[in-house]
Amino acid sequence: MAGIVSSEGVIGGKPRVEGTRVSAEQIFQMSEEGMSSSEIAEVLPTVTEEGVLEAIRFMEKYSDNGLDAVEV
Repeated sequence: MAGIVSSEGVIGGKPRVEGTRVSAEQIFQMSEEGMSSSEIAEVLPTVTEEGVLEAIRFMEKYSDNGLDAVEV
């Protein structure tokens, strides 16, 4: 199962899909622009479709509260 992690020194500590340098925010923006999870996974080959869905769920849960306050 792909998870969302945050590591100091990796993409500025932003929440990202575990094992990648792809931020949850980037995936969420792609989804908001109308791309499907399978399309996003195809464009970002280091991220599985499961990872895409995890990132979208994460952002839907936390983006309204501001990501600065989120600890992953």
